[in-house]
Amino acid sequence: MQLLFQNPLRKPTTQVLVLLNALAILIYTVTEVTLDARDLDEPGVFFFNWVFFGIALIATFFGNRSEFGSSWRFGSLQWNTLLLLLFNVCAYSLNRSIPVFNESVPWLCGLLTVETIAFAALVLVRPHFRENWTSHLLVVVFTLSLWLNFYQTIYTAPVYPFGMMLFWFLGLPLLIFTPLLLLIFSVRVLRRFVLTSGGFWKTILGTSAFVLTVLTVFSIRYNDVQRTIAEQVNTADPAVELPLWVRVSQRLPHNFVSERVLTAGFRFVQLDFTEFGLDGAFGSNGALLHDPVIAVASAISGKVKLSRNEQAQLANAVYQTRHETEERLWSGDNLFTDSIETTIQLFPEYGLAYTEIVTTVAVDFDERRRWPRDKEAIYSFHLPEGAAVTSGSLWLQDGREYKSILTTKSLADSAYTTIVGRERRDPLLVQWEEGNRVSARVFPVRRDWARKFKLGFVAPLRREGDEFVYVRPRVQGPIALTADETVRVVGYESKPRIDADLRMEEDAEGYVWSGKARPGWEITLPYRSPAQRAFVHEGYAYTLSEDGNRAVRTRSVRSVYLDLNKEWSRADFRAALDRFAGLRCFVWDGSWKLLTDSNRDDLFTANAHLEYSVFPLHRIPDPDAALVLTRSGSYGPVLNDLAGSTFKTNFETWGKRLPGRAAVVHLGGGTPNPYWKMIREFRLVDFTELRELDDLTFQNGTARLPVAAETANALTLPGSSLRLIKTPIENIRVQPGAPSHLARLYAYNETLRRIGPRYFEAKFLESELIDLAQLGNVVTPVSSLLTLETAADYERFGLVNEETGLKNSGVEDFTQNLNKPTFNLPGGEAGGVPEPGEWLLIILLAVSAGWLFWRRFF
Repeated sequence: MQLLFQNPLRKPTTQVLVLLNALAILIYTVTEVTLDARDLDEPGVFFFNWVFFGIALIATFFGNRSEFGSSWRFGSLQWNTLLLLLFNVCAYSLNRSIPVFNESVPWLCGLLTVETIAFAALVLVRPHFRENWTSHLLVVVFTLSLWLNFYQTIYTAPVYPFGMMLFWFLGLPLLIFTPLLLLIFSVRVLRRFVLTSGGFWKTILGTSAFVLTVLTVFSIRYNDVQRTIAEQVNTADPAVELPLWVRVSQRLPHNFVSERVLTAGFRFVQLDFTEFGLDGAFGSNGALLHDPVIAVASAISGKVKLSRNEQAQLANAVYQTRHETEERLWSGDNLFTDSIETTIQLFPEYGLAYTEIVTTVAVDFDERRRWPRDKEAIYSFHLPEGAAVTSGSLWLQDGREYKSILTTKSLADSAYTTIVGRERRDPLLVQWEEGNRVSARVFPVRRDWARKFKLGFVAPLRREGDEFVYVRPRVQGPIALTADETVRVVGYESKPRIDADLRMEEDAEGYVWSGKARPGWEITLPYRSPAQRAFVHEGYAYTLSEDGNRAVRTRSVRSVYLDLNKEWSRADFRAALDRFAGLRCFVWDGSWKLLTDSNRDDLFTANAHLEYSVFPLHRIPDPDAALVLTRSGSYGPVLNDLAGSTFKTNFETWGKRLPGRAAVVHLGGGTPNPYWKMIREFRLVDFTELRELDDLTFQNGTARLPVAAETANALTLPGSSLRLIKTPIENIRVQPGAPSHLARLYAYNETLRRIGPRYFEAKFLESELIDLAQLGNVVTPVSSLLTLETAADYERFGLVNEETGLKNSGVEDFTQNLNKPTFNLPGGEAGGVPEPGEWLLIILLAVSAGWLFWRRFF
């Protein structure tokens, strides 16, 4: 590479090369980012670009003959640069079908883009190498490119022999040498800069030092993680009940670096020279991301010493990947969310909101052109605390909506697995998951058939001062970046006054908004005290009261337990000890350690660095006289994550006998982590949330706690200030008109209360508790919603739509509820079976109509 044309764009060969590069980059970029071409296996883009490269090579041959006298004399730096750039685009296009490199992380995509821009600038903007700031900027980019291509050359070296042996196949295998060619090109370009001015050496060395520093620091951090894991592996103390991955994640900072280290091999490609291979490379797992920094660090230090299962559990608990690790029966690739219809009915008179989300999921454009493959769509709905799913529907091929029926979780699992795994026909399965999450599975989604399903749930409105706040639930599933969404908000007794993040238009019934789907919006409305109305069903009246009006319970406290983690400051710790001076205060440090003046600081230091804690309730010797003080962040394991551990075994044994209920006070005003949420939902403790310790009334060994005693007829709704009361109708005088959601929330919370300490036996409790779940048609640990294709499918699996209990919920009508206090379901149910009295009325009407018809015509 010698000759630099002063006016390269005046050369016909340059014009052809620039045009072909522009077309290739445009096609590659557009198909990468647009919705209808997200199929990374589609080879069409590569063949277009490979043809462009062939044309460019021919044009260069003619240019070389004209300028240098020989077609094979590649003497122009600009032309060679443009050829190499096009060759690189072809390589990345082919990588979609034959993934030598997994999908790149964002920073690597950015660097590759900047590298391409530098190529173009070298040709079109800087046909010389004089020293100024733009030249130094180009030197920085080409130095980074040199290091990147050096890494990629080493990375691809194992397949070079195949490339040389198969080069005759249209020349395609030669694309594997692209990193090597780019490396040689970068070296030669940088050499030209240095020969022009020695000042460029400083830029090259400075950029190289930056690269080596990043790799060194990250590798050291990676090694620190390995050392921490090794320390926990070597912990042989029988008192250590928690699994290895919990102990590791407790002791590592929850930051950008730790996340990438701990998910290497699970989310990211990692190298392992001891096995002379790549974990997840060369297309073995397309879900992995390629980050050269992580790969290099793993090559230096070795793989993270956690099993795949442990890494998955760690990622679920700390990095919120539960949706990604859902077990699948069929692939969900190349699906996208096409549209979302959200209907929200606000009940400010009862502090509740009912939400229906109708989702349409489809196969993307390129997948439709491939051999037809059935897809399984999985969605995760992260619901507000205290929410209960009360309806589900699936639209079948006839275009009609078919409502789900409620059945036991194990029976629903069996039916879904049989039909989807073997027979490949229609089902919808909605299941309860830990951590206020519900999963919805739809099968099949086909290239000529977009699937539509509905999920409905009721949840308490969050109270903030004099306002109620409704927060849109977070939904994970097939990509929804271009989904159209319509949001409709309606009231119950009257149209509510609302203030929303969305610019909603007002109509006669409520408010409506349409646009591209947006996450994270809120609706606020004025707070109202609960209406004194009841929902009457099957001989019982369900009413609400303000939780704040309940009597304060007193509890004698003999021992205080501090649940220490990083959420505690030293000032918080000392304030707690001062507040309970004279009582025995304990901290868990492998066993209960009594805090004294001599050990308090050491015990605080040993535990306050934990990212989160898993408090051992089962280790409290006298729970009825115990007060637990906790502060927690937003993440941590759920009970099911601990399955298989000694902690789970001991917790289960304790739950079966449940010697008492400790008083737990959650301080700080934040949301309890998933572990404490589940403890509260299952009513294993008396749980209270206070913003400050000073808000706790404690005197002479007695604590006064705003915790109402719960019974089968009086339940507190988690996440709200509401209390549900169930009363026989003969013992109460109250006006009707309340929505059916009161009975549904009662059924949900009473089911959880009865499961309580027997959570790990939920499968064996299904027959005992399914009737209670069917009372409200609610999804619980023992019940699921299921829609099948035919009546024969329901009969085959013994699935019966019970006559008792409420059915699928819907938007409710206040007037109907007010006038029919003993009805079965207000709205939302299609095709219900008439009652005996209704049958009599129908028969009388039919007979009368027949008699009148006979008299008129005969």
